[in-house]
Order: sequence, then C-alpha cells, then structure tokens
Amino acid sequence: MSTRIVAVIGLVASAVAVGLTLVKWIDFTELGMPFAWTGLATYVGQHADHYGPMLAGAITPVGWVAVLAAVLVCAASVLALVDVSSIWRTAVGAVAALASVVAAGVVAAIIVRPEILLDDFLTMVGAESYGSNAGTLRPFLVTPVLYAEIAALIVMGATAGWLALRGSRRGEA
Repeated sequence: MSTRIVAVIGLVASAVAVGLTLVKWIDFTELGMPFAWTGLATYVGQHADHYGPMLAGAITPVGWVAVLAAVLVCAASVLALVDVSSIWRTAVGAVAALASVVAAGVVAAIIVRPEILLDDFLTMVGAESYGSNAGTLRPFLVTPVLYAEIAALIVMGATAGWLALRGSRRGEA
C-alpha cells in the first residue's frame, strides 16, 4: 500500500474521530432528565441556554484525548506526504500511534466504567452512590458513537504506526 493512501486514510479517520467528539456521548432523556453532553463535555440537552451554564464542567471532557490524537495523526500524515527527514516522520508517527491507542483505551474505559465520564455530574446532583454500579449508568451512554470513536482511533493508530514504521518518502510505494 502506498504512503499516500495510508496518509489519506489517517486524515479521514482523524476527521471522523474529531467529528464523533462533537455528537452526544451521554444522554439522560430516557430517565426524564433533559441532559446530554458531547465527548468534549459540551452540554447539548434541552434548554441549553438555561442548563448549559449551570452544568458547565459537569462531566469529564475526555473527548479532548481523541482530538489530541487526531491532531497528531494529521501531523504524521502530512509529514509522510512532504519531503522531510525520516526521523521526524518516524517520531511523530510513533507518538501519534501511541496517542491513538491511549485515546482508544480511554473511550473503552468509559464504556466499562461510565462514572469516569460522569463523576462530577453525579456529585452535582447528589447521586454519588448511583455511580458505584457501572451497569446502572451504561444505558445512558450513546454506545454506538463510543464504539465508532474507538474504531476511528484504532484506524488512526494503525495508520500512524504504519507511517512511523515505513518512514518512506512521498511518492514511494
């Protein structure tokens, strides 16, 4: 596979990963509470003008880990397409691959232990004990989005790792 194709795949996966941080990751509307947040901890539930400022910082903004990994993969992809030292391509690609794996692990940890994302919110509403049983919080996660985020991060990690190992110059197959 050519370096260009892998670099473009990395760029597309990065765009998908960033896009997925902008949609709902947690949604309490089924519980009768109009609360929902994105992966970047932006409140997107009902009456955002009222609840948004009150609930600022209510959940952990773990989506930023995915955004950071996406930026690094974009950098690795661009470096793979331009004529720069292979040391830079290898170093940035390796760091991007590691960041993608860490970000995928963080998102997977949220699925296993949703209170990682919700700890501050549970404290704000006086429901700390509710978070002690991960199974009670999991239904409020938007798991298809989280699984898609993990998939995008894995693709990002694979492309960045390939680019780091390959370290080839633009135009080589």
